Amino acid sequence: MSEAKAPISRRKALAALGMAGAAISLLASGVSGSGISVSKAVYGGENNGNNGNNKNNEEECCGPVMAASIEQLRNTAAAGSGDVVWVVGYYADTPGSGGGAFLADLTDTTTADNGGTAIVAADGTRWKRIDTSPLAPEMFGARNGEYSQAACQAGLLAAAGTASRSFRFTDGFVYRVASLYIPSGVAKVYGRGEIRAESVVDQLLYTKGPIFGGTADIRCDIEELYVNCNGKARQGILLNGVSDSTVSGCTVTGLSVSGGNGIRVATNCSNIDLSGNTIRMSKDNPVGTYVTLNGILITAEIASDYGGVDTAGAPVYPAVTTTDIRCSGNRIYDGTHGIHVRGLVRGEMSGNTINGSSHRNINLSPACRRIAVYGNQLHNARSSGVNVAWGCERVIVEGNVISSYVSSAENTDDAAIQVYKDGTGITIANNNISGDWKYGVFLSQVKHFTVTGNNFIDGGSLANIGIETDFAPTVPAAAIYSKARSAVAAATDTYNGTISGNVHGGTSAAISLAAFGGKSLREIGIGTETVRGSARSHVLYVYADAASLIPGSIDVSGIGGSYPSGAGYYSSIGRAAFGRIADAVGFEDPTREIVVTGSTPSVFRGPNIAVGDASTITDFVDGANGQRLSVRLFAGATIVNDDGKIRLKGAANITGDSTAGRKIVTFMRRANIWFEESRNF
Repeated sequence: MSEAKAPISRRKALAALGMAGAAISLLASGVSGSGISVSKAVYGGENNGNNGNNKNNEEECCGPVMAASIEQLRNTAAAGSGDVVWVVGYYADTPGSGGGAFLADLTDTTTADNGGTAIVAADGTRWKRIDTSPLAPEMFGARNGEYSQAACQAGLLAAAGTASRSFRFTDGFVYRVASLYIPSGVAKVYGRGEIRAESVVDQLLYTKGPIFGGTADIRCDIEELYVNCNGKARQGILLNGVSDSTVSGCTVTGLSVSGGNGIRVATNCSNIDLSGNTIRMSKDNPVGTYVTLNGILITAEIASDYGGVDTAGAPVYPAVTTTDIRCSGNRIYDGTHGIHVRGLVRGEMSGNTINGSSHRNINLSPACRRIAVYGNQLHNARSSGVNVAWGCERVIVEGNVISSYVSSAENTDDAAIQVYKDGTGITIANNNISGDWKYGVFLSQVKHFTVTGNNFIDGGSLANIGIETDFAPTVPAAAIYSKARSAVAAATDTYNGTISGNVHGGTSAAISLAAFGGKSLREIGIGTETVRGSARSHVLYVYADAASLIPGSIDVSGIGGSYPSGAGYYSSIGRAAFGRIADAVGFEDPTREIVVTGSTPSVFRGPNIAVGDASTITDFVDGANGQRLSVRLFAGATIVNDDGKIRLKGAANITGDSTAGRKIVTFMRRANIWFEESRNF
């Protein structure tokens, strides 16, 4: 186009040629590389056709000329600041993709060409993209399905300086990259485009926080992305130095590198919501193929893998670095762990669906504090549904549905919910538990805990609720519901616990308590339990290496349900393990009578005893101070007065008369002696 050419309106050009055709026509006319200004090229004449001679004002207020590509823009000069060029496409063969309006800024002589929002022409003109809300990879030269590392990274860097501070991956497009970082200043990265790893890298998309040499002031929402690790990137999305932000609606797939994480919240993060994401990992089959493969990993600074208690000291809590993280409504499949949390202070895991974890669905370990785990669907883990370990404090596990029928195949910890190694302030409430677990709930070295309102549908193959004081590679033979575990020292006893309102299905032990390893079990209250089914090995089983390990502080204040067909209750130290016993079906049950024989019959169960043979009774064993007995004597049965064991009225022996079962004597045990209280004859 020459300077003598008559002015042409943008409207007429577009009407005649269409947008792309107009641009091609302009380019063919010789604007490129001619040194002719845009104004002259479009309107002709030195004053852009605004000298008053053109009477058609509608035609002369026409707007920018057009360039077919960014490359063409680099060869376009401007007459003055404010000139505008419409770029049809980033490349001449991609009209409609990556183009847009650019404004000339002749006052700027320093801004570098970043390939997208700032284009430097051959004559030094800075062409600046007008609409940056939001930026997209195509604006920096990305092509659908091609390797786009440079374009995507340049776009993210540029987004930090725009008004919207946002970057969108175009829906349905595929961006093949190595690794992208989100710099401080970018407020939103979103879009339903696929980011696909093409190189072996540690993380595919990450924020450049302190561990990467950046700052801890990043606030960025990440939404709806499709992140494909493609078997190459170890981690999908990694946050570091981020606060007051969300990761929502994203899909992370292609995770198959050991030590990998779908979404990782690293150190120096706070107030982050991870919601509605879908994470798919490779199956850990056979178990142990992957060391760890986590759907979501939340990790803060920790003293060691075991929170410091691995040295037999108290839990060590380092400086707080990650707080207030919420995981809700995520769907996580396979891998070793669904959600793995380390060293977090204040967090929520709610409404998530996790299926197929080879180890644990949700793992809190070590040193997690003030965490709520509620309303989750946790299925087909092979070790545990929820694991809380190594110095965790004030944790609530409530209202979860936990089910697995594949856990028995693995020789692992194997409890739907387990808490151990210096746990404090633990609540396990109103969970629905089914499957082939060894335990429904397992606790060891935990203090200030509550297990209440849980429904054990199938029951554990060992026990629905198992509480032990230590881990041991070889457990005592009489601790029949305990499982051998790797011995690791811990500092605490197990005490101040409440077990109440649970409903027990299954046929093994409802509740098993075991004290060994030199650590005590004390201040345990059991009440309002409902035990279904009479064909059960034990309702309550208590084992202690020594009576001193369970110093008379287990209180039973209500066990209802089916009357056990067998003994139902056992304690290796008799009633010495208990403080108070009341209203326990088949144990302390005034509706039933227990027939005993021999010269020293056990009165562990009561209170109604019938001496069913002609034995001469010299003591009642397995009793406890404060216990009352009502003893009915059959013909020939004799109770012998002994001031050191049994004190009878008048210091005289009692013998059942010829009419079997008419004589009843009541006793109270005090100071380790049975004192007669009354008789009916």
